[in-house]
Amino acid sequence: MLTTHEEKEGEHPIWKKRLAALGAIGAMADGCGGEMSKNLDKIMGLVLPMLDDENVRVRHGAIYALAELCSDLPGKVQQSFAEPVLNALVAVYKTSSHRIKRYSLSALVNFIESATPEILGPFLGGLLQHLVNAFNTGDEYLQEAALNVISSMAEVAGPAFRDFYPALAPLLFAVVEDKHQNLHMKAKALQTATCIAACCDISTAHQSSVEQMGHSLLDLLQNLHHTEEETETLRIVLTSFGQLAQALGAHNFKPYLPQLLPILLENAAVRPDVSLTAKDEADETEEEEGWIYLDVQGQQVGVQTTHLEAKSHALDTLKTIGAVVGNGMQPWLDQLVDICVPLLKFYFDEGIRLASIQMIPILVAGYKDENSEVDNFQVNYINRLFKGLADLIQIENDPAILVELLQAWLASFLAFPHAISTSQVELMSKALKVQLKEVIIRADLERVELQAEGCPKSAEDGQPSEFMVAYELNRCLRELLRYQPDGFKLDEFLTNLTLATREEPYLRLFALRLMCDLIEFTGPACFSAISEYLPLLLAGIQDSEPFTRRVCSYGIGMMAAFGGDPFRPVAESTIPVLLQTVSLPPTSEFDVLARDNAVSALAKLIRQGIVDPSDNKTIAAWVLALPIEQDSDEMDAVWGLLLELIIREHPTVDPQASPTTGLHIVNSLYLAYHNPALPALYRDSIAQGLRTYITKFQDPTAAFQSLPDSVKFFISTVLSA
Repeated sequence: MLTTHEEKEGEHPIWKKRLAALGAIGAMADGCGGEMSKNLDKIMGLVLPMLDDENVRVRHGAIYALAELCSDLPGKVQQSFAEPVLNALVAVYKTSSHRIKRYSLSALVNFIESATPEILGPFLGGLLQHLVNAFNTGDEYLQEAALNVISSMAEVAGPAFRDFYPALAPLLFAVVEDKHQNLHMKAKALQTATCIAACCDISTAHQSSVEQMGHSLLDLLQNLHHTEEETETLRIVLTSFGQLAQALGAHNFKPYLPQLLPILLENAAVRPDVSLTAKDEADETEEEEGWIYLDVQGQQVGVQTTHLEAKSHALDTLKTIGAVVGNGMQPWLDQLVDICVPLLKFYFDEGIRLASIQMIPILVAGYKDENSEVDNFQVNYINRLFKGLADLIQIENDPAILVELLQAWLASFLAFPHAISTSQVELMSKALKVQLKEVIIRADLERVELQAEGCPKSAEDGQPSEFMVAYELNRCLRELLRYQPDGFKLDEFLTNLTLATREEPYLRLFALRLMCDLIEFTGPACFSAISEYLPLLLAGIQDSEPFTRRVCSYGIGMMAAFGGDPFRPVAESTIPVLLQTVSLPPTSEFDVLARDNAVSALAKLIRQGIVDPSDNKTIAAWVLALPIEQDSDEMDAVWGLLLELIIREHPTVDPQASPTTGLHIVNSLYLAYHNPALPALYRDSIAQGLRTYITKFQDPTAAFQSLPDSVKFFISTVLSA
């Protein structure tokens, strides 16, 4: 009904009515995407003609509506209306005032950001021809808008954009070298250049050009140092350094560090002004511009915001560069530790705090030398970082920050699992127990509140943050179980297996994952501890929730691989259920992952002999359940078994006995080889397995006639390799 109304208003002779219709369309795009998508043809038929409206305000409104549709219906506008939208925006850009031109370029960015390389590719050259004209206008705002579009095009197009760099480079560096140009525009030009370098891999073909970017950025940074008025320009320069590091890689970027790091460290370490104000003065201080206030034990603690943006930008850049150069940061690591550990408690600015948290695993990994060894002095620094994280994990009550802290601790631990001290293991174990207890308390409170309100509790209840916290607690506990460092007491966590009986899915999943990890890392020894909960794990294979099915199927695989004799009868009892599970087509992405794990569990049961080796019916059913699609961790078990059956000439894979099965296997191997989830090291094995399997066909040419051309081409490529 509303779309019909907007159609009428869009054709109204009064320009205000047409503008109102466009405003309504733009507003509805956010929040009404489903309904808007159903009527997208009509909506675009209304909006696109008004880009050429006689009234400039209506043209402006049409650009606004189109920009909102591009961003709020991501992919839908791009997939169905790429050519008319881009042609219309280019027409506006060619004929309008500079103000409307800038606005059309902003809409173009919205379109590009939700496009794919395949959609954008055919239009790259034509768009760039029009964008380069902006550099001859003398309008800095228009030039900046054009640079934003070019950066977006490079990010989406990737390597396909590489061929356009030689034509763009002179224009970009002309801006940088113009003595009359301001620092901000120079920074924007370099940001675009480094964006292209990072996204399109031009560092080899245009090495001197990329080096010129680095030197120009250093010059700009020196000019901006200690200049508070250019905060946004400084952010652009620091972002560009991060992009340059990604383009050059560790070895080629290291020469810039001696000049860059001292400035970044100075900005990251700057201490903002702090004030302490009585509680009764809070109302006045909260109005003061340039200050942030927190209530701490009845007093207002204020921090001046003047240097916070530069501090935040410096930390973000250090994080990006550190992830690239690794131990190239070693000369500055101790300084960075001294800066970052106190900032873990910088509650005045969440961005600074998050950047500091995310820096910790980068710093820990930075202590690694080529032999992955550390000395005692470095171990002390590493354990200081562990302590900083574990102390906060124990007391953090913001779920989003807690997830970041747990992820940072885990990444740090995995970098040096044997460097952590006993006291730090004990501290982290205590922190995990405290936070798990808090998750349970929040679940109990939610249950009480729902009961008081007379509301039933459903499987969907529970905030997404609770699922994430429980999952990250699982991951940390899993790695402690794997390495079992001194100070880790497994018995203290076994009582949490009772959570498998809870209604809350995130608590139930925590216990089920813990069971899986116990089986994987302690084997038969854990049978007595978890035996009473095994019926819950078995029932979970057929649970309505795909997350639960995935975890429980994984657990059956662990029983087969690591459970030994105590778990063998339990694992064997699941064969009929697993066969039924893998026979059902998945209906969602999560179903696919659950099914992948069920197929993998069967593979482990077959390989371990829990499936009777003579049970050809079960093995044949498993073969027909292939391929698996998404879970890269299960690729080895699944494809390894299939290749083993081919080599052993198992009767279930004999193409002469069952031509249908033979073609299914060939197609499955084709899909496996081209699956992005398949680890690269398995591709050669898949190709060799296919070469071997083709020889089992009596007449391969005739047998493969019904296969798609893409599969036949792949076969010919494999055979000719």
